[in-house]
Amino acid sequence: MKLLHYELLQRIITALILSIFGIFIFFFLPPWCFSLVLVVVALYTVLLEMPRLIPFKPILFWLTLLCYPIASFFMLIILNHYQHYRMLIFISILAVCANDTGAYCSGKLWGKHKIWPAISPKKTWEGFFGGYFLTVFTLISFEILINKKIDLYFLIIISFLFALIGTAGDFFESWLKRKAKVKDSGTLLPGHGGLLDRFDSLLFVIFFVFFCKEWLAKKLL
Repeated sequence: MKLLHYELLQRIITALILSIFGIFIFFFLPPWCFSLVLVVVALYTVLLEMPRLIPFKPILFWLTLLCYPIASFFMLIILNHYQHYRMLIFISILAVCANDTGAYCSGKLWGKHKIWPAISPKKTWEGFFGGYFLTVFTLISFEILINKKIDLYFLIIISFLFALIGTAGDFFESWLKRKAKVKDSGTLLPGHGGLLDRFDSLLFVIFFVFFCKEWLAKKLL
């Protein structure tokens, strides 16, 4: 029990530090600073974390890298340099964090029914819906703050898509870790593991956001 509390404390402290750092870089510095951070994170994951998950076999390794995570980071950088779409990055991160937090807490408290135990034994349907409901609540709260009117049905649907795609990203990284027989992609973030362990959901969600950016910007901004 003490170990559980210590791990939870580590997760909370790490998440707070990342949140403060990310908000400061994103909102208070020029956009190129955030892009520079993305480049550094991409290089770190490609050079130090991906080789832990995929054995260095030229074709498989490089084909995977092109789609995951290089393409995702490239899309984030592109969105970051268009003022009209920058806020979509923040909304995506907000939704992913809400989904991860809701899934973790509700899974710990009530999780019984496994989704895909062969790939990720800890993920449950209770956790999935807990993450989804917190995502809905978070996006509704955010939209109330920035808009006078909200499209409730749209937010319910888009939150489900965020939760579904984010969970798929989580499962994909879990599958890579299971194949590589490692617990985490790295040890950089106390309580979370590696950078890929923290951003696996976002790397999938950003594909959806990038290709639907005009529609999402019209609806959410």
